[in-house]
Amino acid sequence: MHRFLVFDLDDTLAAVGKPVLAENIALLHRLQAQGRQIVLCSGKPVYYLCGLCRQLGLPDAILVGETGAVIQGGSALPPRFHIKNHSSAEALSQMALVREALSPYDARLWYQPNEVVLTPFPRDPEMFTILEEITCALTPTLTALDIYRQVDCIDFIPKGTSKMSGLQALARELGASSQDFLVIGDGENDVPMFQYADFSICIHHPGCQVAHLASKEFATLHEALEYLLPENVGN
Repeated sequence: MHRFLVFDLDDTLAAVGKPVLAENIALLHRLQAQGRQIVLCSGKPVYYLCGLCRQLGLPDAILVGETGAVIQGGSALPPRFHIKNHSSAEALSQMALVREALSPYDARLWYQPNEVVLTPFPRDPEMFTILEEITCALTPTLTALDIYRQVDCIDFIPKGTSKMSGLQALARELGASSQDFLVIGDGENDVPMFQYADFSICIHHPGCQVAHLASKEFATLHEALEYLLPENVGN
């Protein structure tokens, strides 16, 4: 049985901007009661995930925020542990270059309050197009960054930082290995954790292009959670 159950948030644990379904919260509690450690692994900051965990009644969940850049033990403050990725000077310089290029549009952008990653959110559809154009023009020079295009934002992430690196840091902190992890996701930025974990599940929705990279796929989170219950041997 896998010790850590790792969940992406948007379009996995819940639809973007929507609450987690009550029936799925109940199953998460059942899995936790049976000795599984719930981990949320998202592009959102850990303090966003803190509030979510309190609302879910899962205050001891481990939080991996900013696509693996920040790892925190539980939603209590101060947390049991807090790990932050080190960004190279080159990555910091290139993120500053992105901010400078976007500065004429600051009134039409909102920046997620991250500790490491740069994540601008356009405030209107036209600004999303502008953001995409600026990103494409800068991409050849952003050699120290990885770029993930989300449905509502773009993440500029220091190279070497990913959901895989976040889970590796967590494993080092807690004396675990990749064999202890089962991960659930749906998007491009989940692929590194698919590659790291012993077993991976994709929640396959319209537009999902990574299901073939997971060990198993389900149409809904509810189906996946039921599959993870102990009576399904091997999970």
